[in-house]
Amino acid sequence: MNIENNFAKIVFAYLLLNIVLYFFEKYTSKLRRVHKILSLIHTALLWLIACGYVYLQKPLFVLIPIILLLFEYVIVWAVRTELSDDELAMLVCVRGGFLFSQKTKKKLKLLFLELVTFPIFYFEKSWFYEKLQIKMEER
Repeated sequence: MNIENNFAKIVFAYLLLNIVLYFFEKYTSKLRRVHKILSLIHTALLWLIACGYVYLQKPLFVLIPIILLLFEYVIVWAVRTELSDDELAMLVCVRGGFLFSQKTKKKLKLLFLELVTFPIFYFEKSWFYEKLQIKMEER
C-alpha cells in the first residue's frame, strides 16, 4: 500500500469534487444553507488533505500548510472581490494554437481563475455572502 498513490487518488477525487461543486453552486446559488454545509465539508477536506500529507511526510512541519492556507484565504478574497473582470483576466495567460476571439479568451480566463480559486472562495462566499454582494455592487 503506497501512501503517495493513495494521496494522488484522494487529490484527484477532490479536484473532481471541486468541478462538480463549482457548477452546482453556479446553478443553485439560492440554496444558501446547503452551500454553507457543503462549504464546511469542502474546506475541512482541503485542510485535511494538505495537513495530512505534510504530517505523513514530516510531522514537525504540519504548521506550514496551516499558515499558508490562512494567507491564501486572504489573498483569494482580495483578488476575487477587489479586481474587475478585466484585471482578473489579465492574471491568466493563454497561449497555444487556438484562435479565439478576445471575448472568448476573456471568458476562458475568468472560468479558469474561478475554478482555481474555487476551493477557497466557496467557503468565503457561502459564509460572507452579504459582504461579498456589497463589494461586487461597488465595482
